Amino acid sequence: LVSYNQIAYNYAGGLGLGVGPMDTLVGNNFTGDGLKISLPGASTPFTSALPTFFADPSRLQIASDNSINGKPLLYYTKCTNLAINGIPLGELLVVNCRNLRISNLHIYESTLGIQLIDVNDTLITGNSVNSNTESGIRMDYYNNATVVGNNISNNGADGSVNGVAAASPFQPNTVGLLYHNNFIDDLASGLMQDNGYPSGGNYWWPAVVSAVDNCSGLKQDICPKPDGIADKGGTDRYPLMHPYLAMPDTSPPAWLPNQPVVVRDVGQDSATLLWLRAADDVGVVNYLVYRGDTLVANVSADSLMPIDLYVHVRADAAGKGLYYGYGYTITGLASGTTYTFKVIAVDLAGNRSSPSQAVTVTIVPSWQTQATWIIVSVVLAGLVTASILSLWLWMRRTHGHPLQTQKRDQPSSIVQRVISKIRGRLRQGKSN
Repeated sequence: LVSYNQIAYNYAGGLGLGVGPMDTLVGNNFTGDGLKISLPGASTPFTSALPTFFADPSRLQIASDNSINGKPLLYYTKCTNLAINGIPLGELLVVNCRNLRISNLHIYESTLGIQLIDVNDTLITGNSVNSNTESGIRMDYYNNATVVGNNISNNGADGSVNGVAAASPFQPNTVGLLYHNNFIDDLASGLMQDNGYPSGGNYWWPAVVSAVDNCSGLKQDICPKPDGIADKGGTDRYPLMHPYLAMPDTSPPAWLPNQPVVVRDVGQDSATLLWLRAADDVGVVNYLVYRGDTLVANVSADSLMPIDLYVHVRADAAGKGLYYGYGYTITGLASGTTYTFKVIAVDLAGNRSSPSQAVTVTIVPSWQTQATWIIVSVVLAGLVTASILSLWLWMRRTHGHPLQTQKRDQPSSIVQRVISKIRGRLRQGKSN
């Protein structure tokens, strides 16, 4: 029984369930992560049989009061003719079902947006799945699946996880098609990734930035005659030159609640800003950094990296919490001046998010830094001098006035004479 937990921002997954004898989830609230069902095929070769854990759906019970980012975690099992269309949800898990249609969902900032296990005859279309810590869409033990017309973006913590991942022990008999999807900073595996010519494949950003379209035809050898398909295949055989949009994209990116911009490494003329990624129904392509109302930087969404926010669970060797997001160091700031920064996310269609929570920072005046070093130096010099003078007094008491001083002697000359006397005694081999 896993019940009534608050689970947030874990990039290894909020909660992972294996193929155990019984699991029940009640009243758990996830934020920025979610639920993952781990299968043998995730890291080892598939066997030909589905794990017995999923043959009996009563072994996994997920109550309706579990939520992800304030939306329901939906679980379906042993179903036929299931249609899920346009309802608000935080994550979808389907096990042992036939004839599925999954459409017009927007799932973001979970662990796996859509996870399907042991499914047959599945259509996934018109969905926006983005900014999940692992794959946006994951299918295991599937057959006859079509993934078409979806926006899949920014999934995976560090770009190493595919936005769409599919695997089955029954391949090559498994049928799976993937086409007319928009992949923004994402990849795919396990499916045929185009619908032939001239229908074409998928839109892949940022790979399309360097693509060329001068020719057409099955072999892209009829020139000059552009056809909207890149002349040289890349991620699929017929990659699209422009996003596939069944409807115009008018929805701006959005920030999750309590998702601040954080300041690190404030110097005499610089400061580093860190922030987590925003969610969008198509995909964020860049972030605009503002100082007040002045644009100072344009950061590509392709530059996702581990950042240290000191508040999250996954840790490096030093024990500091790590998360994946973006960072930018702003230079040329004036000493002793206070600045306010904010970040705006921009999607593929040019829609802009509302500004992030603003962050204020004061650049440390250079004279304060210099004064600090002066104070430290004076204190250290005083400690050294006091120690040597104490040693000199101890030698006077124990060795019968070994060092004569006069009134005109300065402390510095006394210190020098004490050091000289100590060296002389060491040379004579005296130990007291």
